[in-house]
Amino acid sequence: MSKAYKADYPTYLELWINHGEIKSVNGKELNSEGIMNVLDYISKDCCVSANEVITVAKSNSPKNGSVKLKLFNGNVKCL
Repeated sequence: MSKAYKADYPTYLELWINHGEIKSVNGKELNSEGIMNVLDYISKDCCVSANEVITVAKSNSPKNGSVKLKLFNGNVKCL
């Protein structure tokens, strides 16, 4: 049985997007499987899914460049 976590503080992420694909999380370059693993782990505390984070990041970012996100209590916001 998995536990439900609820954080008392927000989590901030900086994702680097190159040609519409996420290439790094907080300055660490990873392959696509590594990115999903990291986002799954980080987003678990904030009650969001990795797919929600990716969707918000891709919809609010330029094709090339970085996007900063705030995760808190089930919400993902672009800064």
